[in-house]
Amino acid sequence: MSKIRLVNFAFFHDAENKLILGGIRGVFFYDFNYKGKYDPKLAASIDQDGKHISVELENKKPLDDIEELCQWVLGLKVDVKNEIVVSWNKASLCFHHLSGEKAGKLMFVLKDLTAPGVEITDLHINMDYRYFYNSTSRGQICVWKLDGSKKLIHSFAGHFKEVSCLQPLKNSPDQFLSASLDGTIRIWSLDKFQQLYCL
Repeated sequence: MSKIRLVNFAFFHDAENKLILGGIRGVFFYDFNYKGKYDPKLAASIDQDGKHISVELENKKPLDDIEELCQWVLGLKVDVKNEIVVSWNKASLCFHHLSGEKAGKLMFVLKDLTAPGVEITDLHINMDYRYFYNSTSRGQICVWKLDGSKKLIHSFAGHFKEVSCLQPLKNSPDQFLSASLDGTIRIWSLDKFQQLYCL
């Protein structure tokens, strides 16, 4: 296994025992192999010192053309339901397959989605509409077509400072909320492309 440098993000994919790491050198997929005398769920309580436990990270997935990928990852989202991993830095947004034989394989890359000096702060995928939407350090929320076309569908305005969090509403797939450093929480509609509520 090669050295892992400065990991900023980590996600464990239970279904396939994969560890996904994002950091300076990009995003890497590893097979997570637990070796121990006890069942993993019991090991922490039975073998608290870890004397009979070892973990190996193996078969690092070689990602596609490294020039196309996100180096120095500033954000990582894993959408287990839709089996997509999204990572981003200041210049690129990279979509990878999460599971199966294609795990770690690049789906597509989008570059220059924001103006210079503006950073992506969060992102979510909505498969009902085949959109993804991202927030920025300047308060803007953009809705894009979920493919490699870089087609902007809509831009929501309302926040005047960095949006720190986006969250889809569980029982309303066409709605999501945003929280911002401007002190407000807002609910938006992907169906009507308008703000529904501000708190």
